[in-house]
Order: sequence, then structure tokens, then C-alpha cells
Amino acid sequence: MTYGIRYTPDGFNRSIELSNARVISYLGTATINTLGDGKNSGNSSAGTKQMQDGATFIIIPRRLVNIKGTIGDGSAGRAMTNSMSFNGNTLTVNYDTNYPNYNQLTPAVVDIFSVGGAQSASGYGLRFTNSTNFLEISDTSYLGFVTWVGTVDVNGIWNIPSDIVSLGNYVVFANWNNTNTPIFLNRDANRLESYTSFSSTQGSAIGSSVTGVRIVIVSCGFSPQKPSSGYGILIRNAAGQITFSSKYAPAKWNGAVFNMSGFKNYDTSNGEILSWSGISGGSIAGTPMVPLCSIGMQTGDYNRASTYRPIMYAGMKMNGSQVTSARGAGNVGDLKIGDVKAMQVACSLPALDTADYF
Repeated sequence: MTYGIRYTPDGFNRSIELSNARVISYLGTATINTLGDGKNSGNSSAGTKQMQDGATFIIIPRRLVNIKGTIGDGSAGRAMTNSMSFNGNTLTVNYDTNYPNYNQLTPAVVDIFSVGGAQSASGYGLRFTNSTNFLEISDTSYLGFVTWVGTVDVNGIWNIPSDIVSLGNYVVFANWNNTNTPIFLNRDANRLESYTSFSSTQGSAIGSSVTGVRIVIVSCGFSPQKPSSGYGILIRNAAGQITFSSKYAPAKWNGAVFNMSGFKNYDTSNGEILSWSGISGGSIAGTPMVPLCSIGMQTGDYNRASTYRPIMYAGMKMNGSQVTSARGAGNVGDLKIGDVKAMQVACSLPALDTADYF
């Protein structure tokens, strides 16, 4: 048991401790375009808001592989991200391509967030240990709070609640146990999808079920409202804007990450390739939650003309405290057998603790 301020956010059936409360801010979305000959590197001015002092960049990929059209032999062209790094507000990506019109490819689309760092309080008031100093926030567009918590079953499709989508950009953290059926976050349709039928002509199909998925959604860029009861904790900045409200749970992150390893596999047999990664850094009292995203690609089992296999954007599988990319959304083209069968991009993904919310 720890000591400090605890409160019950709207819609919660348990109290939340306010220590280690952080602001998760949406800074922008970057689409990485090719430069030069386009065959091995590219960059993009991320067009992001300035990260606040003491905050940490986090990159949540929407897609780190792009499949488009066909090349001369009838298989789809592809661009695959190898690595990413930030320099100021410029995101630089190293990748390889196999497509004659490579300048049409956009191999990486990522959402960029920042996690507010612990700041020393100036003046008088409450100071929360290892937490963002909400009193000194001057721009409420940087605010982000937990807006939805629950346990769901993904029976093919689970739609993110429309009132959550309307709040703006979001991150979906999830924890589950299923090594058979992957989960894929479809950002365009604002829904979670489970996939099956990996021997089909399209590579996969929406179906099967993943039960008992614990979900925490963090929404960013909206001004917090007062608690529905009219009572609770409010923090206002010098301009009188609400920068913290006990209507919402805070994002609580202590530095734990999934360090996802990178690989490319050229196996010609059937089946998927899995590379399980655990957490490092920080401390997790319960089990870790991973931000749902797509960090690679896989191919299906169907053999078209004994020469090609269908391609899928990677979903995710989770087993206890470990996570891996896996076969996911299909119907995006074919690759020649013997070309890349599966790949996963090396990256670090922030891990939340289920014990903080469930």
C-alpha cells in the first residue's frame, strides 16, 4: 500500500492514486517520403508541436511497411522500415524498397506523442511525486488523460466508442492472452480487429475471437471537464484553464518499455514468424499493456501459381508479459516466395501497468 491522494474518476469502480501522473500529448502524425534515389533512406519534417521540457518522445506506428501496386514479375512492391530516429523535430527513417516507382511509396506512417516528465513545483500548492506539474501547463492542447477503461471481447471487430474518437487523437493500450489469434488496430476505421483464415487467397480474414482484452485508451488534445458530481480535484493554471480534473484517470508511466527486436525472415515454408519481447526498465506490479500498432508484415500460406503468397500488415499477439508482431490484415497484394516472408521493425514501445487501472 502506498500513501497519497486517491480518487475515483467518472466511470471507474476503483480509486486511482495520483502519484506518477503524466501528461501524454499528441504532437503530430508523420508520413515518411523518399528522398534522393529512394532506395535506402528518407526523412520528413514531422510537423509536430514542440515537445515540452522534460518530456520523452514516443512513436506509435500506424504502419511501418507499405505495399502498393505490382512490379514487373507480378508481385507487389514494398517498402520496409529498418530503423527510425529523431533529430529535433525531424524523423529520419532508414528503409529498403522493391518497387520501380519508389517515390510513390510512403513506407512509414507514425503518430508522435510525448510523455510529460516529472517537474519541480514552483511556488505553493500540491506536488505529486514523480509527476507532471499540472499547475505550470500553459497550453491545454498538450493535455491527455485516460478516457476509457474496460475489458472487452474482440469477436472479429470491436469498435472504439464514438465519444472517445470524437475527443481527438488517442492511444489504445491493451493486455490479453492469446497466441492463436492476432489483434490489429485499424486506425482508419477506429476499431480493433481479430484475424483468421491465413490460408485464404487474401492472406487472412476478419474472424475468430480474442476474449478478455483489457483496454486503456488515452485521449489527447482536449480540455478536461469538471467531475460529473461537481466535486473532486481541479487544478487550474495561471490563466484559469483547467489542466487537471479528477473526472479522468491520469496516464501513469514509469519508463517501462517493450524493446521490440528487428528481423527479416526469408523462409519459404508455411506458417508465421514470431519474435517475443518482454519489458525492460521501470517496474510493473501487474502485467504490462502494449500500445496497439503495426510494426511489420507477414505472408500467408496460400500459394498462388506456386510462386506468390499474399501479404498481411502485422497485428499483435500477447502471452503474459510478452508481445510479438504477428499475421494480421490481408488483402494488400502478393510477394514472390523467397522474397521476405516476415519482418519486424526494431523499436521501443511504452508499457503501462494493468495494476494501475484494473
